Order: sequence, then C-alpha cells, then structure tokens
Amino acid sequence: MRTITIEAASLKSARGFSSALTGFETTLDVINERVLLSVKIHGDREIIAVLHALERHINERSESALLELDDRQYQMGDPGMFSPSPLPVD
Repeated sequence: MRTITIEAASLKSARGFSSALTGFETTLDVINERVLLSVKIHGDREIIAVLHALERHINERSESALLELDDRQYQMGDPGMFSPSPLPVD
C-alpha cells in the first residue's frame, strides 16, 4: 500500500483537503506545527483520482499544497501562496 502525504498551510486548509477527499482513507496529524494529511492509496487509479480531487479543490479555492509520494515531493497550486517546511525524507 502507498501513501500520499499532503502538507497544508493550515489546519483549516487540511480539513478542506480532507473534505475534498471524502471516500478515501485519510489521517490528519499536526507534528511540530506542520499540518499533514495522509491518504492511503490502493493502486494507480486511486492515485489519479486523489490528484484530480486535490487539483479541483486547489483550483476552486486558490490554495497550495506540498505532496509526497514514493519519496518524491510535488507542489500543487501557486508556489508563492505558502512555504511549508520540506517534508522529511527518512
């Protein structure tokens, strides 16, 4: 099983992402002031569905988020909107 981790700019933003991902298995954590939403993925089609849902949500609300999948980081939305700390790579 794979996981997409989303670092949101705020708890409110993360809750919005979680709402946009209704139907997916999500977990919300706040660690050292970083707001992280994890989405468990059960296959490639689900990755695409999650990314499409996030893209719709981000575009509708002019938000931004950092994503991590398979130890790679991606930026969605306007990169100037917020600057979260980099996600740790263990």
